[in-house]
Amino acid sequence: MSRAPYGAYLVAPREGFPSMLTPVAPPHIEISCSPMIYTVSMVCYNRETVMEKDKKQTIIKDFQVHGTDSGSPEVQVALLTERINRLTQHMVVHRHDYHTLRGLLKMVGQRERQLKYLSRTDSQRYRTLISRLGLRK
Repeated sequence: MSRAPYGAYLVAPREGFPSMLTPVAPPHIEISCSPMIYTVSMVCYNRETVMEKDKKQTIIKDFQVHGTDSGSPEVQVALLTERINRLTQHMVVHRHDYHTLRGLLKMVGQRERQLKYLSRTDSQRYRTLISRLGLRK
């Protein structure tokens, strides 16, 4: 087996192309091939770190203050908490992903500022949100 760029492997000939090698890639790499050229590129995002639309809508619906609310501190903190939890799982596997770590720390700071605002303006809503999200012990 020969090694291709970015960790993709080239293996045994494919039917119909006896003189060429068939590309096989790990799940995070896309390979497009033509009869003479193989292009290997990394996929732009990881499925686990991207929040699906229906999941986001569910979180908004669970934490909204009124019917058309999508930007209250409760909703923002809940969305940030979901993203932080997903990135934390990603960081367990990819410990040396420092770019993601920086984004994660920025999100934690943003959530902290939102919670500080909420505790300053309405302590009852703050305590309710903290207990629903399970953030403080």
